[in-house]
Amino acid sequence: MFVIFMKRRLIVSPWNYKDNNPEDIFLGKWAIPYSKFEKNINYKVLQYHWDDRTKAYFDSIFLSNLRKSIIKEISIELNKVHNINISERSWNIVIGFWLIRFLSVSYDRWCMLETAKKNFKELTSTYNKVDIRKLIPSETKEASKQFRDDYWNYHFINKLITYFPSIEIVSIDQKIDSYKKIKNSNFLFSYILFYKTLIISKLESLILSASTKLLNYLKFEKNIFLITEPHLSFKNLIKICFKLKGLTHYNKNFLDIKNYTYDNKFRNWKLESKNSNSKFENVIREIIPLFMPSIFLEGFKRHYLDQSIYKMRNIPRIIFTSNKHIFDDAFKILAIRFIEKGSKLIIGNHGGGSPLLFNDTKDYEAEISDYFLVTGSHNQISKNSYNVGQFWSRIKNNIYDRNGQLLIISGIHPRYAIEIHSYALSSQILNYFQDQFSFYQNLPKNIRRETKVRLYFNDYGWEEKKRWKDNCGDIQFANITEKLADQIKKCRLAISTYNATTYIELLAANIPVMIFWDEDIWQCCESSKIDFELLESVGIFHKSPHSASKMVEKVWNKIDLWWENENLQKVRREFCEKYGNRELNSKAKIINIFEEVLKH
Repeated sequence: MFVIFMKRRLIVSPWNYKDNNPEDIFLGKWAIPYSKFEKNINYKVLQYHWDDRTKAYFDSIFLSNLRKSIIKEISIELNKVHNINISERSWNIVIGFWLIRFLSVSYDRWCMLETAKKNFKELTSTYNKVDIRKLIPSETKEASKQFRDDYWNYHFINKLITYFPSIEIVSIDQKIDSYKKIKNSNFLFSYILFYKTLIISKLESLILSASTKLLNYLKFEKNIFLITEPHLSFKNLIKICFKLKGLTHYNKNFLDIKNYTYDNKFRNWKLESKNSNSKFENVIREIIPLFMPSIFLEGFKRHYLDQSIYKMRNIPRIIFTSNKHIFDDAFKILAIRFIEKGSKLIIGNHGGGSPLLFNDTKDYEAEISDYFLVTGSHNQISKNSYNVGQFWSRIKNNIYDRNGQLLIISGIHPRYAIEIHSYALSSQILNYFQDQFSFYQNLPKNIRRETKVRLYFNDYGWEEKKRWKDNCGDIQFANITEKLADQIKKCRLAISTYNATTYIELLAANIPVMIFWDEDIWQCCESSKIDFELLESVGIFHKSPHSASKMVEKVWNKIDLWWENENLQKVRREFCEKYGNRELNSKAKIINIFEEVLKH
C-alpha cells in the first residue's frame, strides 16, 4: 500500500485566498479576513513571533543597529550612483525613516517564514508572479501604504520565500482582479475625514501664508526661516513669526513626486555582505536596491538639482517642522541642500511623549536633528533634546461636560507589522480588541447606555466595527469625522485604551480620563514604572479592563469629587511635567531656541 504525501499550502496573504481547505497553514492571522476566520476556526495559524516580547525587545536593538550600519553603506553607494558627495547624515534624513520601516517589515515576514520552516517540513506557496518592478514605490508615503497592503505583501513575502528552498513555490495563472482586496470598513468616513481635513488645512495654509507675508514687510530679510507643518497653533505661529526678525517661508509647495520609470543603471548595485552567519542580513543587503523608492534613485537628481523650488537670496538659517521629515521626501531632499550649507534642522516631536520601552523612530528623530523639541523632561533622550512642553496640544484645558457621556477612544495598528515598537503589533491587536470588549461588557447597563466608542478612521481590514457589534450588540459609535477635541467637550469621562499620545494629551488638558492596557503588550520603559504606579494609586491607570470598569462605576456619579482630589491632581501634574507639560510657555521656549541658533 502506497501513502501519497501532500505538501500543505502556506497562505501568506488573503489576496489570493478563496478556498476552504482545512489543511492550509496561515502565516499569520493577518492572512484571514474576520468573516472567514469566524467560520473556519480550526485552521492552523502560526504563532506570531513577536508574541515573545523579550524577542521583540532584542529584535528592536538588532534592527536599530542594523539600520545604523546599513545607512553608512547606502550613503557611499548612493553618492556613487548620483556622482555627488552628500554626508551620511543627509542621506539618513532622506531615506532613514523608509529604512526603519523596510527593515522592520522585512525582518517580521522573514521571522514568520522561519517559524513556518521550523514547524512544517513540507510546504508550498501558490504564487501568481508579477514583474517585481511594479512593486517599487515612488516615495516613502507610498511605501508605507504598501507595507500594510495585502497585494504587496503577497508578492513581497513570496519574494522572500525564494530564499527558503524548503518551501516550494508553485506558479499559478490568476488575474490581478480575481480577488477583491479587503477594504477599510470605515472607508466612507475616511474619505469624509480626509477631505474635511484637507479643506481646513488649505484654508489655514492660505491664511498663515498671507499673514506671514504681511508680517515680513514689517521686518528684515537678514534671517530666513523655513517653517512647514510645525504643529503650532495659528496664534502661536503668528506670534513666533512676529517676534523673529527675518523672512519666514511657511508651507511652500514642494516639487511634485512622479512615478519615475525604472532604470537599472540606478539599481545595479548591492551592499556588500557583512555577516555570513546571518542569512537575513545578507538578503536584506541584496534586496534594498530593488525595493528602494524611485525618488531616492531615478528621481533624486530632479529634486536635488532643481533650482526653481525656492528663490531665496540667502540660505535659511533654520528649518523647523514636526511632520515633514517623516513622509515628505521632496521636502527632505530640499532640506538637505540647505543643511549641507549650514541650515539648522529643528524637529518638533509631532506626538510622542509616551514612555515606550523601545521606539527607534523617536531615537531617529533625535539623531537627524540639530534640535529635537520634546514635550516633557522625561522625553529628553539625547543631548540635543529640549523640553518645550506640549506645544501642539489640541484640547482646551479642563473643558468637559460633568453630566456627559463616557467616550472610549480606540486605537489600532495594521494587520501587518510595519514598524517595531513596544506596542500591539499585528495580530496582538486582536487581544487588544478583546480587552476593550471586556471593559464595555463589565460596565453597568445605565453607563453602557451613555457610552460611545470612537474608532480610528482606518481599521486596516480588521473589520473592527463588525467585531464590536458581534461582541457588544448595543454599542454606540461616535462620529469619527468630528474632531476629538469637540467630542471631549461633550463627555464626562474619557477612556484611553492604548499607550500613545492621546491619554497624555487628556491628562495635560486636565480632562477626566482613565487608561488601561495589557502591560505585556504595551510595554513602558523601566524608568516610568513608578509614574504609572502613582497613576494607578489614584484610579487613573488600570492593568485590566475589569479594574477600569469597576472604577468607572465607582466614580460615575461623582466625577468632580474624584478628579479634583488634591492627591490625584498632584500625581497628574507630576506625570505631565515628565511627559506632556502644558504649564511651560512653549512659544517662549521655541523662540529662545531660535534665538540661540541665530547667535552662532
